[in-house]
Amino acid sequence: MLEKPSDPRAFGTFWYGGRLDALEQACAHSFIKHGYRLILFSYQPIENAPDGVELRNAADVLPEELTKSFLLDGKPHLAPFSDLFRYKMIRDCDLVWTDLDVLMIKRLPDELPGDIVVREEQGGLNNAVLHIRSKQTLDRLIEQAMAVAGRNLVWGQTGPILLTQVVNELREKIETTSHSVFYPIEHYDLFKILLKGSADECREKCRGAATIHLFNNILSKMGYWKDIAPPAGSFFHEKLEETGGLSFFRDVYPENVMIHMTENYRMRLSGQALGIKAVMRQLIPSIGRTWHHYHPAQNS
Repeated sequence: MLEKPSDPRAFGTFWYGGRLDALEQACAHSFIKHGYRLILFSYQPIENAPDGVELRNAADVLPEELTKSFLLDGKPHLAPFSDLFRYKMIRDCDLVWTDLDVLMIKRLPDELPGDIVVREEQGGLNNAVLHIRSKQTLDRLIEQAMAVAGRNLVWGQTGPILLTQVVNELREKIETTSHSVFYPIEHYDLFKILLKGSADECREKCRGAATIHLFNNILSKMGYWKDIAPPAGSFFHEKLEETGGLSFFRDVYPENVMIHMTENYRMRLSGQALGIKAVMRQLIPSIGRTWHHYHPAQNS
């Protein structure tokens, strides 16, 4: 049985592998820098965890063989397992879950509810930072996540989708927190934290925030190398400097390289969107012509 920390705001997270990238190191260190305990669960020894991070055996929460039990696109994927792991960790250890791509930029507000369930700007619940006191809710999340092991899942099925569904179904008194406290920068604006020209806008958005979600999957799609720090003058660089995280990175991106990287990423997204719109522009009239061919208008 794992020892439960005396501080209810101690954090826990999970890493699969033996070495952290600089970005994950900086994020982990940011919690320590602000005076919180961070317990890092892993099945393998982690050789470069930042000083102050407490290492625990993930097998004390779930057996390692479950890491291969959840499928996305027909292949084993760690994301659904990570969802299950956080529910079980919260249930057994009473830790606040944080993803390792969450950077703490200030201490949690005193008026925060006992539950940390964050509602995104679009209305859904996000589980990148999560704490639920209700054992009934946690047991339901664990049960329903385990029930889909071995099935081919869609992205988020055991995470935000399941969390939103269970919280709405049980209708327990779980007070949600605004995204402005934990996810002030939405995924579609993430590129702005990397650009010097958007620093003022990001500072304003993060005025009341305790953390920033860095959306690791989006950084990967951009082609961002996580051992290189963002350009000097960018909001992300500024926050890494404030939290002592810059020391983990081996170099710094030049500003012009980051501008091109973010522009290329946004162009790819726009191209995909335009492609879908073009298909729909062709498809909808085609459906209309087919309907009118087989169902001609009747004369009154």
